[in-house]
Amino acid sequence: MAEKRKQHFVPQFYMRNFSGDAEKMHFSLYHFGSSKRMDGVPIKDQNYDDYFYGKDGTIENALSMLEGAASAVVARVLANTALPERMSEDFITLVTFALFQSGRTPVAAAEIDEQLERFVKEVAKDAPELKDSVDAVRVRFTNAPAVLLRFVAESYVFVLDLKWKLLQNKTSRLYITSDHPAILYNQFLEKRKTFGSSIGLASKGLQFFLPLGPRHLLMMYDGGVYRVGGRTHLEPCIEAQEHDVAALNALQAANADELLFFSPHTAADHVAEAVELGRKQHLVEKASVKRYEGADEEVGDLIHLWRAELRVGLVLPSVVILPSAAGPQLSNHVVHLRDPEFVQICKDFRSQVHTGRYSSSVSFRQA
Repeated sequence: MAEKRKQHFVPQFYMRNFSGDAEKMHFSLYHFGSSKRMDGVPIKDQNYDDYFYGKDGTIENALSMLEGAASAVVARVLANTALPERMSEDFITLVTFALFQSGRTPVAAAEIDEQLERFVKEVAKDAPELKDSVDAVRVRFTNAPAVLLRFVAESYVFVLDLKWKLLQNKTSRLYITSDHPAILYNQFLEKRKTFGSSIGLASKGLQFFLPLGPRHLLMMYDGGVYRVGGRTHLEPCIEAQEHDVAALNALQAANADELLFFSPHTAADHVAEAVELGRKQHLVEKASVKRYEGADEEVGDLIHLWRAELRVGLVLPSVVILPSAAGPQLSNHVVHLRDPEFVQICKDFRSQVHTGRYSSSVSFRQA
């Protein structure tokens, strides 16, 4: 088997959905470093690193299988403007692909590397031989993408209770995407929680956004907290308003690393607006740590570590927080679960996987 050196962290099939030519070989992009828009850019030369997932090809080959299956599912979604039936094979494929996309980019790898390093530095402060040189400590995972993808593979079941919508875009403003396109967010806890992470996969109020093309965006969300689409909220596909599109484009710009990419038909002022609004909210630090001192030496200190997350004051006209969710006061827990019983079922399932009592019967095949 030929060695796969050039490993894309954003799949080529996904990028082609934003192409403007019949052959789907080129698209447009915006590079933050140079503040320039470029058109007619070859897709194959973007969003990859040499041996990003390792030289043995194991992860790259597994992702290629997933991408082959997901490509066919996404093509059907775009052609029919319709999502698969829940819990169907296509449903599992699309959810798995979307969630894996959130954990397979350089930004995602940098996040867990920074979490590890900040934790080690905090612990090192207690070591007499290290405390004076903590700032010089540098710690990284040997293969951060592999660590992340294993976590996603073990944890994707936690999102299977989320509802989902396809936000169809009929406005003059097209969806844009980026080199870190899958976004976890939480409008509900954004104004209610002042510390810790609110974007854990089992968190109350979780939202997930992934543009699938200039006219379609996948949204997964906590159905106990949000109503999406007004009085027709039971429909799996809704029509997005222009403000929805503008806000989600700005969110992409805030979440991106170095690049936005989009259809060449995207208006220049729409890209500029997304950049101006989004980069003000771009996260520089990717992890947070807080130490809570113990009551005495026997108890010890508690180190609280969590990933940084976007909190941009997101407003989406098509998304409403349900009065039933907004009413009850939250507890003082660090984690607010949307369904504790479901979480326990998922944990039991994961335990069976770890002990070898369960093996997957799902296989990804190209359609």
